[in-house]
Amino acid sequence: MKIKMGNAFDVVGERTQRDWRQIGRNLYEVEWEIALRNHKKEEQTVTVIEPVPGDWQVLHSTHPYEKIEAHTL
Repeated sequence: MKIKMGNAFDVVGERTQRDWRQIGRNLYEVEWEIALRNHKKEEQTVTVIEPVPGDWQVLHSTHPYEKIEAHTL
């Protein structure tokens, strides 16, 4: 994960792979968690841009997302 935040040192992001399964030949299911923490008193807006290689689909998400390009969420 790449976070471009300027001078927002109190906003921290962490990307963790939670699960990985091969469910077929050349077919995998991977679970990622992206956790953002704001240590400031003011509310911050954060945009996460995630590269996703190959053919993919999102099976579950706790937040709304947008497919920006063929390989980018």
